[in-house]
Amino acid sequence: MAAAPPAPWIGSVAGESVSWPGVDGSHVADWTAIRQNADHPEHRWWFNAKSTSLEIPERGDNTLELLRNLSDQLRDHLDANPAPVHHIHHHAPWSGQGNKNLKTRRLRLRPSTEQKEALRKAAGIIRWTYNRAVAYLREHPQATFHQVRQHSVNEEHLPEECRPWVTQVLYSIRQAAAKDAHIAQENGLQSVASGQIPDFHLEFRRKRAMFSSFKIRARDWRNGCLQISGLGLGTGPGKSRIGYGNRVVEVKHDDAIIKQENGRWFLLWTEDVGEEELAIPAALGPRMCAIDVSARAKADRAAHG
Repeated sequence: MAAAPPAPWIGSVAGESVSWPGVDGSHVADWTAIRQNADHPEHRWWFNAKSTSLEIPERGDNTLELLRNLSDQLRDHLDANPAPVHHIHHHAPWSGQGNKNLKTRRLRLRPSTEQKEALRKAAGIIRWTYNRAVAYLREHPQATFHQVRQHSVNEEHLPEECRPWVTQVLYSIRQAAAKDAHIAQENGLQSVASGQIPDFHLEFRRKRAMFSSFKIRARDWRNGCLQISGLGLGTGPGKSRIGYGNRVVEVKHDDAIIKQENGRWFLLWTEDVGEEELAIPAALGPRMCAIDVSARAKADRAAHG
C-alpha cells in the first residue's frame, strides 16, 4: 500500500530554505553538513531569518469589517438585554440582621471518617426534606409555611417507608430546611410581582452539588460537639467532638450553619463582637472626615509663615 502524500502545508514550506529538511529527507545531509561546518555562514542555527522566507497568508479585505459588524451586533444585544443586578454581597463581613455588631465567623472542621459519613447522611436527609418542600410549593405556590411544614416535616405526613431514616435528623433542623424553601418561594414571587425578574421557578437541590449546608440551633452545638442523635457522630465529649484545633468554639445564636465545600466541612456562626472590636466603630463615624491634600498643604504653609 502506497504511503499517503504529505500534507499540503509541509510541501509549501519545504522549499522555502535550502537548510530546511525536505519531505523526502533530501536536505537532511545538507543540514547536517551545515551544523558540522563551523565556517558555514548558517552554522549558528539551521532555521533562522536568513534562510527562511515564509509567505504571510492572505486575508480577505472584509475581515475587519466583519469583526466590526459582529461587535456592533453584540453591543446592541447587550444594550437591549442588560444583565440582572444582584444585590447579594457574597463577601460581606457583616450579617444582614440589622445589627452591625453581629459578625459571622468561619471555622474549618476536621471530622473523622465516621463523622464525615454521618454529616453526609444528615445533609442528604435535609436535602430530601428541602426538595420535598419544593415539590409541594410547585403544586401550591401560595401555600403558607404551616402547610409546607405539615407536608414536609411532620412525621405523620411523610411516606411510611421513609420515616425510619428521615426522622433520624432532629425536627428543628428539618424544619429549617423547609423554611428555607418557603422563604425562597416568597422572595421569588415578590421579585416577579415588583418586576425585578420576569419569572421564577424554584429549583431542587442536586445530590452531586459540590456545596451543601444545613442550619443548627445554638443548643445543637455544645462544647465543640454537634449533638445530632442517631447519626453516628459518637456519644460523649471524647467521641462526638469534631476536631478543629485547640480553640473552644461556643455558638450563642441560632441558625448556625454546617457547610460542605468541595469535601471540606465548615462551621459558620455569628458573634456579638461589640462596637469596640469593629474595624470602624459606628460611634466614631460622625467624627471622621477626609481632608483635601491641597487644603492641608495650604494650611501647613500658613502655619509656618
